[in-house]
Amino acid sequence: MAGEGEKDSSSDETDSAYTEKRIAAKRELLERCRAALERKLGEKGKHSDSDDGDKGAWGEVSGAAFPGRTAEEIAPIGLIYAGVRWGRDFRFPDIPPDEEGNPITSCTSGTESYRTYLSWLSDYLQQIEAAESGEEQVGLCRYVESMKAEDAMLAIGMDGAIYDWETEGTWMCIEEHGEDVESFLSRLDPESYREEDPLDLEFERERFLQVQREVEQWKAGDQGGRHGDIGYRLVLAKALAPIREKERRVELLDAFYRAWSSYAAK
Repeated sequence: MAGEGEKDSSSDETDSAYTEKRIAAKRELLERCRAALERKLGEKGKHSDSDDGDKGAWGEVSGAAFPGRTAEEIAPIGLIYAGVRWGRDFRFPDIPPDEEGNPITSCTSGTESYRTYLSWLSDYLQQIEAAESGEEQVGLCRYVESMKAEDAMLAIGMDGAIYDWETEGTWMCIEEHGEDVESFLSRLDPESYREEDPLDLEFERERFLQVQREVEQWKAGDQGGRHGDIGYRLVLAKALAPIREKERRVELLDAFYRAWSSYAAK
């Protein structure tokens, strides 16, 4: 949730460079999504630079990478690939204690605390799976309920990692500096955006207000946890609801985190 560092708001040159960096990195991240999907086919070069080529590429990649799935079952992955994002829901922020009674605020994949955490999370998600979806995740919750669990873990991990990166600067402006939406928008320079990806003030306003709601919700229930799943727990619970075997649930939660790591910006 942390941003990339404070910028000098008095420097137009710094702001422009920062915005250009965001746009370039966003494109790079989407290309990584495209490449990752195409690697599932064992080949590359199936897309062109045109929109029609992109649609054709997604159809070919999705059909071969996810055999036997209906269009509805893999729709969220295609939507994420196309740039759609779902927000976070911080209503379920609990974190477990370790063997010494200290809260597991963070953990690293492969460690004992990570395994303890996933085991606890598997049980915790069963307790909340009947809850109603928050406004920002209604669509995603509906989608994952009709997806294969492993595909759902990929979709949620992709969405979480990319959305987290795309909004970390906005989160920092709100959470650390208390910036309001008008101040934020006034710093955006249309000339620093490229013609094919122009500044959309309405989109930026809505995104800022969405992140602002998330920050307020997070602050209200924060227990010190920095786990990526906290903002996606109900979606994960809905996706895992049909799976009752504990070991399998833990395996799938690990798959969620591996997907997150794979798509996180570096």
